[in-house]
Amino acid sequence: MYGVAQRRDYVHFTAHPPMAPESQTPLAALEHVPVYATGRFAVNNEAQRFTALPAEFTSFAVREHAILARVRPTRFLFVGSWPEDQVGMWYIFFHPQAIRSVQPGRLTFGRRARPALRVEIEVIKHAENGQSLRSAAVDRVYNDVVYLAFDSADDHQRVWANLVADAPVGRQPHLKSRTY
Repeated sequence: MYGVAQRRDYVHFTAHPPMAPESQTPLAALEHVPVYATGRFAVNNEAQRFTALPAEFTSFAVREHAILARVRPTRFLFVGSWPEDQVGMWYIFFHPQAIRSVQPGRLTFGRRARPALRVEIEVIKHAENGQSLRSAAVDRVYNDVVYLAFDSADDHQRVWANLVADAPVGRQPHLKSRTY
């Protein structure tokens, strides 16, 4: 069971039918919406998976989307603390053409369930030249999943509308009939 929970980032996502994006006010450029983000964050060519990390979702005028999070040096039950190399700002950036699907639903983490979005994005990891004599420098392309959970149903719907408006034609969000 531990391996399954770990592969799911210790969260459980239940899909809901798509919402009507045209009924929502889109986000203004650089408007920040509070979220709890789960996914692969990066900074300075280092990547780390985080679960239910308090963050902010924003879109820039060029329509690039960003999830900005800060890991603060905190202590847990006076016993443990965040590893020092994880403290600081962490980011997820993606362009509209990277969006593969956007699925509304509910995300459960621990005992708390919140309205959420499951955003599947295409990630291109650029190969570094000279990694090995045997391997050619080839970019790696894969799909990754980011979960955004919200305290506010209005924020949930507005971010949904924002992402759906940016999803490339032919890749409009669709409903998957299983849970994650």
